[in-house]
Amino acid sequence: MSIFTLRPISVFSNGSQRDRLAPVRHVGASADYSSLRRTRRHLRIFRDVFYGQQELARERSRNYKSGRVRHGKTHHSKHHSPSKTPSKLQPFHKSNNTVQQPGMIAKPTATMMRAVQLKAAGPASNLRVVDLPIPVPKEDQVLIRVKSFGINRSEILTRQFGRAPVGPVQLPRVLGVEATGLVEAAPGHEQAFPKGAIAMTAVGGMGLVFDGGYAQYVCVSKDNVLLVDQSAAKLGWDVLGALPEMLQTAHGSLFRCLKLKAGDTLLIRGGTTSVGLAAAAIAKDSGARVIATTRRSDSETKRILLENGADEVIVDDGKALRERVLRIHPSGVDKVLDLVGGSSLPDSLSCLADEGVCCFTGLVGGSAAVADFNPLAMIQTGKYLTAYGERFFNASNFPLNDLVGRMVEGTLKIRLGKVFHMNDIAEAHEYVERNESIGKVVVMTGM
Repeated sequence: MSIFTLRPISVFSNGSQRDRLAPVRHVGASADYSSLRRTRRHLRIFRDVFYGQQELARERSRNYKSGRVRHGKTHHSKHHSPSKTPSKLQPFHKSNNTVQQPGMIAKPTATMMRAVQLKAAGPASNLRVVDLPIPVPKEDQVLIRVKSFGINRSEILTRQFGRAPVGPVQLPRVLGVEATGLVEAAPGHEQAFPKGAIAMTAVGGMGLVFDGGYAQYVCVSKDNVLLVDQSAAKLGWDVLGALPEMLQTAHGSLFRCLKLKAGDTLLIRGGTTSVGLAAAAIAKDSGARVIATTRRSDSETKRILLENGADEVIVDDGKALRERVLRIHPSGVDKVLDLVGGSSLPDSLSCLADEGVCCFTGLVGGSAAVADFNPLAMIQTGKYLTAYGERFFNASNFPLNDLVGRMVEGTLKIRLGKVFHMNDIAEAHEYVERNESIGKVVVMTGM
């Protein structure tokens, strides 16, 4: 004779369904009556536990051990009163405070994420996609589930040399000075940063002092997070991922540093960069006249620049621009936004009109250093040099929602470059290094 016992084969989180028990045949097992009786006792306890009747299960177990139960019936001593038990067993229902019961299959809790880590400075192949613990936000921090992030020139330099423009970066490090996604948690500030809100963050030490945006989750100070209206979702995560650092840098350079106003003539050195294209679009929308430079001489590049806000396009062949700028504007330009770097700065200063201002912002040329820099010789009286290097995303007078809203309405057009997946991060870096993109390069995290 064979004996059958039961084992759990599945557990349903839906309280409307019961857990099922499947028979297991023990071939060759002893068929003695006492063994069968013990099996039945165990099954009753298992059934009680599975259906949420823990008190009943404990009572059965005590009764079996004390000998008060024989053949399935309870025998009470004169000093023992039976426990009140429900007449009908109820199915187990999951609650927010569910304690895992024996036999229950616990739902896995996500604790790990995919991230791009740099362990040693060098080529793009040094960027590795790894599994890391999801950061846990403290009070006054916001955890963002990252949907996308942009590739920035400063990150290329950090990867190549292990340092940022402001100093060395301790490795290994998850790079990324910006990120866009959804609020996942904000301990103590849930009302200001509700879960699921569209969030953007940039700079503030990201990717330099602490792990940055090249990951599926990033944890940053709440003071370095800006929320945008839910209508921004219409733009798509690829477009939204291009915006934080690009818009902040373009807007900050134009209005905080250059004090741009309607009627100004603006020269943008490095017009095909993401910041250059954004600055041209914003400046044109603000009533300025825009001259953009590019090293590309093809008609397609010129067409893109003109469509994106430029009134004039000058091909930068490596020679001084001053003469060509003065042919267009004999007295010089009011403002210069230099995104190339130290190599072009003296020439940019020479293009200024009286009371003109030059803002040094970008490093497309690879270096901020100016060879043999001599302020007395390079900066003429009545002309001014400034630099943009905002350290925090939530900078004063940065109208992120206004800019994004104008994009949603279609009145402000910002060009997007090529889009990559996080697994192709090395290819994305190489693409930016080759200066092939016209517009911001964006990486999707797959979240």
